[in-house]
Amino acid sequence: VSIMGLYSRNMVTNGDWRLIGMARTDHHYSEHQYIALSMRLFGLNHYGLGMLSVLAGTATCGLVHLIGRTFFNRWVGLLGAAFLATNYVHIHFSRIIFGPISTFFVVAAGLCLLHGMKRANAFSFAAGGVSLGLGLMGYYSARIGPVVAGGLFMLWWLQRRRYPGIPLHYWGVALLGLLCAFGPNLAFAVDEFTKFSGRGSKVIL
Repeated sequence: VSIMGLYSRNMVTNGDWRLIGMARTDHHYSEHQYIALSMRLFGLNHYGLGMLSVLAGTATCGLVHLIGRTFFNRWVGLLGAAFLATNYVHIHFSRIIFGPISTFFVVAAGLCLLHGMKRANAFSFAAGGVSLGLGLMGYYSARIGPVVAGGLFMLWWLQRRRYPGIPLHYWGVALLGLLCAFGPNLAFAVDEFTKFSGRGSKVIL
């Protein structure tokens, strides 16, 4: 954490806005930019280092509540949010800089895609794609995002006759949103896939 914080602080003080490639910390520049954004907003100190992660972890509880309330009822949403809010792993990672921002974007993407499927809303599909792209620019754990989206696509495909209001191109809208958000890193991810995936297989779950 200290190495990540020091490197990100140097990016802020040096006016370094790089997004593409791998830093010498073995983390992506785009991930460092999330930390640098937190420091730009909240200060070049320990408070600024972790504050955006704290906010992202807290907001994720709200997203889980929305998922439960939307697809079940208010009590399921409250129970899910309560479980996450008191989960040791979630609390721990929300106090440090690894994971919570990416987790927020992955959960937001799932919520948006599910809402789009339920309401046949193209804007929700676009928002889901953008959230996936923003998540992929963060910590390795966000690599689970496309797997989640792929699972939802297969669920829709197998039951597509039940959802006549959701044409195939809505999923194309989601893909376009992902490419727009993640676009700057796409060439690097393809050309240097091993570096891009990094420790993803170890931390993705």
